[in-house]
Amino acid sequence: EDGTTAEGKLTGTGSAVDLSALAGKAARLDLEATGCASAALSNAVLAVPGEAAVAKRGDPPRYVVFVIMDSLRADRVRTFNPKARPETPNFDKLAESSTLFTANYVQGNESQVSHASMWTANYLAKHKAIAMQDHLPDKWMTIDEVAKKAGKFVAGASGNGYIRPARGFGSGWDKYVNHIEKGLGLKGADIMDKGFSFIAPKKDQPWFLYLGLIDTHVTWRAKQPWLDKYDGGYKGRFAAEFGDDGPNGFAKDLTDHEKDHVRALYDANVSYQDDLLGQMIEKLKGWGVWDQTMLIITADHGDEQWEDGRVGHGGSVRETLLHVPLLVHFPATFPAVKITEGTEGFGDF
Repeated sequence: EDGTTAEGKLTGTGSAVDLSALAGKAARLDLEATGCASAALSNAVLAVPGEAAVAKRGDPPRYVVFVIMDSLRADRVRTFNPKARPETPNFDKLAESSTLFTANYVQGNESQVSHASMWTANYLAKHKAIAMQDHLPDKWMTIDEVAKKAGKFVAGASGNGYIRPARGFGSGWDKYVNHIEKGLGLKGADIMDKGFSFIAPKKDQPWFLYLGLIDTHVTWRAKQPWLDKYDGGYKGRFAAEFGDDGPNGFAKDLTDHEKDHVRALYDANVSYQDDLLGQMIEKLKGWGVWDQTMLIITADHGDEQWEDGRVGHGGSVRETLLHVPLLVHFPATFPAVKITEGTEGFGDF
């Protein structure tokens, strides 16, 4: 737009044109063949003079913990939103020595699509697992198979009903249980205890552990002492829980006060899962493996809470549903930085 130009000739392998006059500008490149009827350009690059940057990496992690906090919105975790109400002291402290991806977005507004993308590193257009009856195709290598190929003992425990081997979510598990499928406890503590019970006998050999926590997924159930902090004294019909487990789905006649209490129920579960995170870290430290462990924390989607008149998930592609936390703690490879560029919820990190 300011009239700056740069011209030159490409006359064979390794030839280049100096474009430094256009540095910092938006430019259009016009290529024209001369002296022949046609010309082909291959392996074209925009190159910066000097030595290429070299990534410095330490030893790979001996142990990996992959935690999905189902339905956890990024804006309800103080690490990502300092104005968030839920107390998350363990997440906040962990963030000081972790890589934070502050603009991380998932591929689906509900569990099936997002988990399938994480498990296969594919978009929905390729993995095609969207409906309840869909089976994740066996042709895709899944995250448990990657861990198995890396020589790890592979275990998992989940409270999300979709995520089970029978639905295509992995064939490389050494130990795995879906708590809904087996009628086991659904609190985060139940799932965490089960997962750690799988790896405890193998804790001295390399292992991979997936934990699918669902406390921030509807139905939201009261967790103390946090609920009293966020909305103490409430005595109404949603004192203990709110969700879609009933025959008629979500209640639709809530007052503003009731909506505020439901948000407090959700926030109490954010803090409850944060408390479990602290317990998890202490356990790994007690085992003497924390410094060799990569910890990955993310979510499959968020939840709407009447921002646009809807509650729950699956109803839109708004920020409240698609923007979720992503944290990776393993200082040998992932430094303590905030990545503000956009990232996506794939299982290929």
